[in-house]
Amino acid sequence: MRTYPLPIAVLAALAFAQSQAPVPLEPEKTLNRNLAAGAADTFTLDLMPDQIVELTLEYRGKDVALSVYSPDGRLSRAFSSERLEGEALQFLATQPGKWVLKAAARDGNAPAAYTISNLKITTPHAPALSAADQSPRIQKVTNQAEADAFWKEIGPNGSPLIEPIKDDLGHRLTTFLWRGNAETKRVLLLSQVCPPVPEDCFLRHVEGTDLWYKTLRIDHRLRTLYALAPNAPEITRETRLDGDLESQVTARRQRDPLNPKSIFESPKDPDVPVHRGYSKLEMPDAPPQPWADKRQGLPGARS
Repeated sequence: MRTYPLPIAVLAALAFAQSQAPVPLEPEKTLNRNLAAGAADTFTLDLMPDQIVELTLEYRGKDVALSVYSPDGRLSRAFSSERLEGEALQFLATQPGKWVLKAAARDGNAPAAYTISNLKITTPHAPALSAADQSPRIQKVTNQAEADAFWKEIGPNGSPLIEPIKDDLGHRLTTFLWRGNAETKRVLLLSQVCPPVPEDCFLRHVEGTDLWYKTLRIDHRLRTLYALAPNAPEITRETRLDGDLESQVTARRQRDPLNPKSIFESPKDPDVPVHRGYSKLEMPDAPPQPWADKRQGLPGARS
């Protein structure tokens, strides 16, 4: 049987398809890649729940976005090599299976070059929860039915919960909230208002419910920012929040889903909204900041 050579266009298409086959990422292996205009590279990682992935994404010339998809195909995180400025990125595996990472130029009409290196995968240990104060409203929640009524009462924008303190007009009981699920083991509050010992910054769980909370006495004039880290790693009074442990916390850090107020949220950040910027805490008597409010026709405070 006589054979005929394939047309050049077909050969090129086959070569392109082969180049797009997913590439398994391996720890301590450096990848230097070049992207044609409109092309994307796909990588895979087999992960278990609660594992932390850390890697360095560096670009040469054009900004490259790295999008992270969970095994069920949902976008979990997205990172910009330009915004990272050479710093390592971290993300948390929330389910078992094959995670997919896609790299593409932010400017789809231009070629790009980038490097992936310093891949590390860690599995932290689970800590015990620390004790925490209770607010009068939280004390009324003792079962899931009461928790359901509580969530309905505060609504989708009810965190943090702020309550008056008898005989203390200068402070308010301020309760940071988290609505957990079967996978929630602990939740860490990240803020300057948290106690100086990191171990004491974990939210407390109302047993038998999906309610987690941390109540603090906070000055009624304070304005600050904060974040929450569900299933943060083990922290004790002797723990130093640096190195691998800091990376594990950073990968879990997100805004408060029950607080619509945010700060440092850039429209240029390709990440999913809950991981952009920080949540804003504004106490009832915080001094007004008219210059900080967004006004039509003017750029935001940070791009």
